[in-house]
Amino acid sequence: SALPDVKKGSTNLEDFIAQLSIEELAVLVNGYGPGLPFGGMGGKYPNTISYADGEDIAVSTHPSGSVGYVSPALRKYGIPSVFYKDGPAGVNMTAWPTGMSMACTFN
Repeated sequence: SALPDVKKGSTNLEDFIAQLSIEELAVLVNGYGPGLPFGGMGGKYPNTISYADGEDIAVSTHPSGSVGYVSPALRKYGIPSVFYKDGPAGVNMTAWPTGMSMACTFN
């Protein structure tokens, strides 16, 4: 099932989350931005995060010309990239909490 199925009510959120692998859950707490997640400060950041076999787990759908960090998009599940709030430096826009805050919610 995909995220739009949760919105339509054809599946519930718990079942939707249960189908995600550990790798996919971990990817959701990464952020894309200058030098992240793997590029190093000032380096070019990748457009995808991949499994060990090279298959893409997630992609960056960061809008060009926009500033800030975004979460990876898991297109397979209909999960788009969303902007993160820059909590430690103040709130720049309304969106999701930082990756560190999201990671604290996993059991």
